[in-house]
Amino acid sequence: RDRSPSRGLGDVYKRQGELPRDPGDGSSSHVTDATAPRPARLGAAGALAVLAGEAALAYTAYARSDLAPKEPVVVLGRTPVTRFLVEILLAKGITPVVVVQPPTTPRGPHPSDAQPSAQDGDDATFFAWTAWLAARGAGVATVTGVTMPSPGEQVLAAARSAIALVLARAAPASASPSPGATALSGRPWRIVATDPASLSLAAALAGPRATITAVCAAAQGLVAGDGGFGAALWQREVSVIGVAAASPELILETAALAARGQLDLQAGVVVREVGSLGESRQLAQDPTCALVLTLPA
Repeated sequence: RDRSPSRGLGDVYKRQGELPRDPGDGSSSHVTDATAPRPARLGAAGALAVLAGEAALAYTAYARSDLAPKEPVVVLGRTPVTRFLVEILLAKGITPVVVVQPPTTPRGPHPSDAQPSAQDGDDATFFAWTAWLAARGAGVATVTGVTMPSPGEQVLAAARSAIALVLARAAPASASPSPGATALSGRPWRIVATDPASLSLAAALAGPRATITAVCAAAQGLVAGDGGFGAALWQREVSVIGVAAASPELILETAALAARGQLDLQAGVVVREVGSLGESRQLAQDPTCALVLTLPA
């Protein structure tokens, strides 16, 4: 855990400064033009909501997983928790490999035989996400053709090989170069699934004695065998750690990272003013950014 003293939430949101608005036009850009409304500030209440919510949940996943440098850490998902988790891991000296899937996943030999990827959205947000990961120094493993719950052994083997190659570059002393990255030739993978949609992929990728941290309440279904993964996980001696909610005692440690600039709330939060709470359902935003709603004064 982070033993450094916290500077408090007031220092956090003052140091983070003004946060950009979501343009509301369906794009993922946080840059507004001269005619756009003035950016809203993330006040103490907004900072507390984010730090006690998605950011603290990401820190709880890190702490419960007992992750350490030089371990092969694989992160799945594309949510605000994913973004904050990547920043937390990097701050702790851990270089994670984040698995991304292109917006269209081929289903057959022809370009028309494609389906949208539920994980990574459209082209603009996909490339923005991969560019952000690369700029932060995280490993990026692009896998294609993986359709759950039945990806096929050849497709799954190719995905494991792609992840293993990136792991070998990110942490050559700990990662296995072989498909599956099993404990036979290196440390077992430490997989963190940051949303329910990535649980089945985590179960499929996990090799013998791997660990899956499921950041959602659906972890119980994974262990119980929903979708046919339970028995296979037991046979491979895969450990599953469930993180259903943020741990309150870790909020101050999360705030300390933000105060030191290691957790970028400015880039990870979008502040929107709405005329009524009903409008919140219609807001378009980057799926990796937490959304803070404010009512007009």
